[in-house]
Order: sequence, then C-alpha cells, then structure tokens
Amino acid sequence: GASEVILVMAPEGTGKSRLVEALRQPVTTASKSSGRDGYFVSAKFEQSRSKKEVYSAIVETFTDLCLLIEQGDDESKSRVLDSLSMQLEAHEIDTLSKLIPDLRRLLGWPEPSVGYSSIDQATIISQGFVKFKLLCCKFLSAVASEEHPICCFLDDLQWADEASLEVFRGLASDPDSKHVLLIGAFRGSEAELGLDVCRQNCTSIRLNDLSLSAVNDLISSLIDVDVSSTHDLSEVIHQKTNGN
Repeated sequence: GASEVILVMAPEGTGKSRLVEALRQPVTTASKSSGRDGYFVSAKFEQSRSKKEVYSAIVETFTDLCLLIEQGDDESKSRVLDSLSMQLEAHEIDTLSKLIPDLRRLLGWPEPSVGYSSIDQATIISQGFVKFKLLCCKFLSAVASEEHPICCFLDDLQWADEASLEVFRGLASDPDSKHVLLIGAFRGSEAELGLDVCRQNCTSIRLNDLSLSAVNDLISSLIDVDVSSTHDLSEVIHQKTNGN
C-alpha cells in the first residue's frame, strides 16, 4: 500500500531509538500467512560527522540496503535488479554509485577504471542537490515491493545536515512511494527541522518522561508487588531519574 511516515520526538534518553528498533524483528521476519518479509535499515546522524560528511546517514542506510538485497534469495535479488534497471537510467545509477559504491557491485557493474574522488562526490553534493533527492526516491521505489517492504529509520535528525534533511523531506512527501515506512527520530519539533511539510499519511509520536504514577506501575509490575507497597521506592527512583 501507500508509504507511511512516522516522526518520533523525545528528549535525550527517553528510549525513542529502542522503541523504533523493536520493529526490526516483525519487519524482517516473514509472515507465514503472507510470505512477506521486509528490509529494515537504520543509521544515526552524529553531530561531528554531519559537519564533515554530507548525506552520511542516508548513504549508510542505502549501503546497508544494498548488502541486504545481495544476501537475499536469488528470486528476490533478481526482482530488485530488474526493477532498478527499469526505473533508473544508467547515468542515474552511476551518479548514485559515486556515493553508494555497493550499488555498482550489487548490479554486477565493473569498477570504474579511475576511482571516484572526493571531487566527484563534492560535485554531486554541490550541483546535484535536487537530483540526488529524486534519485533516492526512485531508488527506494524500485527496491520496495509488497513482498519486501522497507522500513528506513534515520535517528537523531537534529544533527543532520540540511542536504540530508531535504532528502528526508523528499522521501516523506513522495506521492508515488509505496511499501516504505520512513521513520525519523529527533529532539525538538517538526517545525524546527522543517518536517511539518510531510504529507498526510504521517504520524507524529511525542515521548515524554514517565510520571510518578507510571514509574510506580512499572516498578510494581517488575517486582510483582501491589502498587500501594512500591510507592515510596518509586518516588525515590522518580526523583533521581525525573522519570527518564
């Protein structure tokens, strides 16, 4: 069906990354009734790295996706290769492979006689800003299918460079995208990152610190004691952790 977008907003340490990672097993495990199993790829933006490497987490997720396809069964791999060949022109694949070398290997293309340099990559970044965003959309559309949907998780978007955020916005607002679940986690709000422009099929989840009552319920459940007996302990834990 149509692709979906989930934005997870929470302060540091509230477990947003762990919450999303809980999707990995159900996404990648084939359903006995449908025979479908998906690809789960994720990457985290890092404050220091994003200043030096544009598209760092985007490239990492797409590289992982290429590896997962390569490790899959022959039938699935053949379908993806045919789809990529039909939906992307040779020069578009060549452009993508300058930032994602594993794509060339996946397709069985020979390595370029002259290796790509940092100048080639800088050209893509400076001159192909809009083009790269469109190619990312086409790449995911070519790979994702009803039998093999994709869950793409990009964490710590607050550290992402502007070019990567533009790619995320493009993926999130692509009207032709199907069978993709795009998840972004970050501190702050959608408006601060310009993500309030995401399309209608977008769900926003805001995680907050646990209240004293919630902490008490959790402690009570963990040690199997009535909530009336764990209140004092829960109060001390809540004061020390602020519910985080």
